[in-house]
Amino acid sequence: MLLFNLMTKTLPVEIDFDYASKMWNANKKELGNGTYKYICGALTKARKPCQRNPCKNHKHCSQHK
Repeated sequence: MLLFNLMTKTLPVEIDFDYASKMWNANKKELGNGTYKYICGALTKARKPCQRNPCKNHKHCSQHK
């Protein structure tokens, strides 16, 4: 009986969609028409996100690896 109660219990879910969207876009560049391209995203010396293509199987470019 306890197992049944655990399976039917509803738990509250709180999702901050603005934050989730910001984090999803952090390493992507919008190309238009709903398409995106992955970018390095590491910060440059000017404190701006690097716009280079990331290396294969890596999230940063060769300079920021």
